Amino acid sequence: MKRFLKSLGRVTGLTHWAKPMAFKWQKWQHKKVNRAFRKKFPNQVLPPDKWLFETFQTNYVKYTVEGNLCAKEIIDWSKPYLPEDALWKILDWGCGTARVTQHIHQHAPYSLVYGADINSEMIQWNTLHIKNAFFHSLSEHTRLPYPDDFFHLIYGISVFTHLPIKQQITWLHTLQKALQTGGILILSTHGSFFENKLSKKQHALLQNQGFLELVEGNQELSAGDRNYSVYQNASILKQQFEKDFQIIQCYEGKEFPKIMGGQDLWILQKK
Repeated sequence: MKRFLKSLGRVTGLTHWAKPMAFKWQKWQHKKVNRAFRKKFPNQVLPPDKWLFETFQTNYVKYTVEGNLCAKEIIDWSKPYLPEDALWKILDWGCGTARVTQHIHQHAPYSLVYGADINSEMIQWNTLHIKNAFFHSLSEHTRLPYPDDFFHLIYGISVFTHLPIKQQITWLHTLQKALQTGGILILSTHGSFFENKLSKKQHALLQNQGFLELVEGNQELSAGDRNYSVYQNASILKQQFEKDFQIIQCYEGKEFPKIMGGQDLWILQKK
């Protein structure tokens, strides 16, 4: 259904309608499971459905369970490279509605957890409802409200996937400065797993440029919007990352589709 709505929008020029339709479709699709979740966990605080749709999907079980699983995996991937005797400082860069942030402390109890996002309303909601992390709003500028060499671990899940290449390069430098030497940076990108969604022309552009930026419908969409998609060639990204990081692991989504929903997963260590 999601693919159909996108295709319909491209053909008819009504992509601005397709997004609300996709939101309503998701709400209907998950209505039964969400009702059961609410009944089983009446005290569980959840963000508004419109934000779940923007940042993940309107499935309360997946928001909660998969958020916890992702937090566990991030700590498991990072732990071998983090100092054993330190109070870890961890940043969820592009935290959205804290789907992952809120579970990090469970898997890394001796840590200080931070979340940062450009959406100030989501940050306000997180601050009010998520008490085991510190949250900060980001401006349009590629800056962080933290000192240099501050974090042991920074992760950005599904952020580069919606961020223009020029901003990616600037943000990569900013994140590198915020990490301590030897610190871990975990990022996910759209790679080869998603190439079958591209037209032949788009695929050719991706191969020639090493990246492809696609905007669904509204050309005025801001970076980070779910309809602003960026696809990248892993070999080109590898060259970029190796300037300042050691690549500990790259799980390409085509080979490991279950690790990050098909996205390429990069585990980097600051040199």
